[in-house]
Amino acid sequence: MNNDILINNEFWISIIENSFDGIYITARDGMTLYVNSAYEKLVNRSRDEYVGKTMNQLVESGIMNTHITKTVVETGETITTTEHLVSGKDVIITGNPIFDDNGQVLA
Repeated sequence: MNNDILINNEFWISIIENSFDGIYITARDGMTLYVNSAYEKLVNRSRDEYVGKTMNQLVESGIMNTHITKTVVETGETITTTEHLVSGKDVIITGNPIFDDNGQVLA
């Protein structure tokens, strides 16, 4: 396998987009960085309504009911819980921290 493909952003975006699971990626400050198409289908909304907005802004505007980003960043632990989406669906959500080389949570 050519290792160049592993550093190619299009390769990783393709993997995320082809997941059947909704994937929602935030920065440590709660800023929405990426939402895949499975998430769009789950919530019946466009990713444009999420990307570039903080989780707090989305909760305040009523697009989301809750978020776990702050707790994941503070604890540095994976958190799994249930959430009742504004679309009316009940889902299981998992927040996974990603760490930098110094052990600090990046996202």
